[in-house]
Amino acid sequence: MSEDVKLMPCPFCGQIPKFPSGDGTQYEIECECGMSNSSVQISDLMTIEERINDGFANFRYGEEYILRAKNEAAIRWNTRI
Repeated sequence: MSEDVKLMPCPFCGQIPKFPSGDGTQYEIECECGMSNSSVQISDLMTIEERINDGFANFRYGEEYILRAKNEAAIRWNTRI
């Protein structure tokens, strides 16, 4: 994923949300107004082998899996209807 990915403004308030850290089991982009979000279950984008080999240390998946989920969440945020 390119670092220059831009998120579209929230359709309800016009704010541009921030990318979260990626801790936990899902990656969720949510506007501060609470009216719009886009989330991805990180493990849904992983193969069984990746799930087995990832340590999930400190409630955090490996960085490559978080980036994969970040990319998918951004695509979903920017292409929502």
